[in-house]
Amino acid sequence: MKQIRFLLLLMVSFLTIHQSFAQKKAKIPTTADTLNSLTKEFIGMYNNFSTTLDKESVLKYMDKNVSSLLTNTNISMNVLKFKSDYKGFEAYLDKLTDATKRDIVLAYKLTGIIRTYINGDMGVVTYTADYNIQKEKKMWAKGNETVVLAFKYINKSWKIIHYTTTTIEDQKFVGECYCEFVELKDGSFETVTLIPTGKSYEEKKEKLVFEDITEGDIRVRRIRVGDKIYNWELSSELFFIPAPQTATTIASGTELTPTVRLGKMKTKQDVIEKIILSNFHENCQEVKTKKVAKNK
Repeated sequence: MKQIRFLLLLMVSFLTIHQSFAQKKAKIPTTADTLNSLTKEFIGMYNNFSTTLDKESVLKYMDKNVSSLLTNTNISMNVLKFKSDYKGFEAYLDKLTDATKRDIVLAYKLTGIIRTYINGDMGVVTYTADYNIQKEKKMWAKGNETVVLAFKYINKSWKIIHYTTTTIEDQKFVGECYCEFVELKDGSFETVTLIPTGKSYEEKKEKLVFEDITEGDIRVRRIRVGDKIYNWELSSELFFIPAPQTATTIASGTELTPTVRLGKMKTKQDVIEKIILSNFHENCQEVKTKKVAKNK
């Protein structure tokens, strides 16, 4: 009898706990509309970030322990994969803030919610979005993203605990440029630079000739790139030297164009990078250089 009573009490206790858990679980918003609306809010805040610059308006949707996996494919079909977290996303928003201050604006538009699935306190939303980056109404880049957001019901609210983003770049006009350079036997350099031109990259070839010259009592390292001249002084300062004025221009009283200071360069590779950026500034926001084997 004691064993039977014990079993009955155990069953009642189990049923009570199960019923209590079920009641608590039933209180969690479980409709697809809940997460769909939350996703649209998040995208709206992210799209408006260039205007608000309010990080908290975007970060409030994420759990502090959020993780992510991002896959980016550029116009050359090169794939970059990396992981991130809450601090990484916050740092990304800081970069967007800096870009906005330079009049570079990100526009992000939801194009469709593909699927929403909810099971208790877990939910998943998959959506697609178009993005474009502009500066002063000039298109820099555009593309498409497919995003999977994993939500969890934490402390009476839904939070993003993980997201996976696959970005495919459709067009790029301004961004990273890639330069390979080789040192020739005479000490000059040949460069091959890939610059974004919309659907693909265009190849630009140049030759940089380094010369040591003396102007009065001052020794100057001079670099010639086609008809352009740069001075790399011993102080490490690099200057662009505009073409000399013609006799007609001087006679007209037009002032000479001042030299352009490009900053301090420690190595020849630094000089090459800066000259590439200067020559292709309309397309190159930054340049990554790589030295290849010297010609035999």
